Amino acid sequence: MAGRLVPEKNPEITRPFEVRDRSDVLRVLRRMVDRRATVALYDAGGQVVRALAETLSASGLTLQLEPDQDDSPVLLADQITLVSLVDDVKVQGEIRGPLATHPPGVLHLTFPTVLVRLQRRNGFRVRIPRAEPAFLYTSDQKYPVLDLSVRGVGLEPIGALPIVGAVWSGCRLRLGLQVLPATVVVRFTDRDRIGCAFQSLAVRIEQELGRRVMELDRLWMRGR
Repeated sequence: MAGRLVPEKNPEITRPFEVRDRSDVLRVLRRMVDRRATVALYDAGGQVVRALAETLSASGLTLQLEPDQDDSPVLLADQITLVSLVDDVKVQGEIRGPLATHPPGVLHLTFPTVLVRLQRRNGFRVRIPRAEPAFLYTSDQKYPVLDLSVRGVGLEPIGALPIVGAVWSGCRLRLGLQVLPATVVVRFTDRDRIGCAFQSLAVRIEQELGRRVMELDRLWMRGR
């Protein structure tokens, strides 16, 4: 887990996955506390201290530091990056410092105004609701979409399984009333799922996918 608790610094990657609504931020933090997730705190130089998420209250988030970390220089930084894993999703946010422990070993943090949630090599894979089915149209087939991210799409197999490595150009991805052009590469197949990666998406299309994925992720998150 230690290697995964590293902040993502590329704003081009993080921007599409920002959570800014306060109620959504609180839901993520509440799940962090419910799972007593490990939290890493980084200063600008990359020094780190670790803690456990303990409680969430109206005033903020409480963490229990690892032993003998009360005097860490990380806590004296003006800006501190919080990183955690919640349900195997990387959660990242900025916290104002400096921070002081009270009582010893206990940190009280104000809420970050923005959180970033990253999954599957920086792209959320979200399930498609049954009430709003989505489809990928190839030159000769219509595949129901099982899940979606800005990196790829999971399809329900129809007929014979395709060959891994096959490139499907000129596809149309229908998401509700929205239809997006795409070229996909088959990366994985079994009897239950065909995993495909998008190839050379235009920036505009990737942005549209990012918005749609965020909408679906928030829909599922609110339903938990």
